[in-house]
Amino acid sequence: MKCAYLLALFSFLLAAHEDLKLPIESQKSFQELLKEQRFDEAISNYLQFLGNQKKNEQRVPESLEFKEAYLIYLNLQGKPSRENAAFLLEKYGESTEDPNLAYILAASYANLGRFDQFFLLYLQGYQNNPDHYLADKMIAVLHIKLFERLLPGNQKEEERAKIIEYLQKAIAKNPSDHMLYKMQLAFFPEKDKKVHVENLISIMICEKVVYPRADLQFYVRMAMMAKGRELAERFIEYSRSIFGYSRSLEAALKNLDSKE
Repeated sequence: MKCAYLLALFSFLLAAHEDLKLPIESQKSFQELLKEQRFDEAISNYLQFLGNQKKNEQRVPESLEFKEAYLIYLNLQGKPSRENAAFLLEKYGESTEDPNLAYILAASYANLGRFDQFFLLYLQGYQNNPDHYLADKMIAVLHIKLFERLLPGNQKEEERAKIIEYLQKAIAKNPSDHMLYKMQLAFFPEKDKKVHVENLISIMICEKVVYPRADLQFYVRMAMMAKGRELAERFIEYSRSIFGYSRSLEAALKNLDSKE
């Protein structure tokens, strides 16, 4: 199957600068809600605020600095997310005039739990380049935060649907970000989960997505759950093209043999 077809099939199955501060009334509201630890209200208000923003139709080209930061952001070495976030902020500063880099700094602040700074930097990216894949990915992250705070019920399932929707939008724009796949796999509902997992892993193989070696066993387990040994072997063989010879790959194959 061609990658474009897989992406289309999957979509079908899923049916801080002064001039960039939030308006005074919005900024005060977000800051106060955060200080009062009314986190879900702050996020809900922020998402509503973004929905009312006028979008810039022109796409801002990705700078060399952004591309360098993006490779660090992908964290293929599998560092703890907080450690990687702190490194990015130390290397590139706590603010920037590059709207695409602003998304990466915003994500770094989110990983450190500093959502006051996340709100400002994300808005900078969104106002200048709202169609960037990181715009969709980080909206999904905000819906994840809301999902985690809800008890089981209709509202929680609505948040789940939003998470999957925005992650799928992000994958369609940039299928090379390995984190998008692991995030999606965590939120599929049990109904039709095997079909969705099979398609998502097939997209990873087709798009030749590079992922951290430490995630190998996770993806092999997902492949086994979805399609059994056939898909698991395909994923392991594809992983050989990324890592070459690897003890973890050989162990994964032996583990498949032990389950027969």
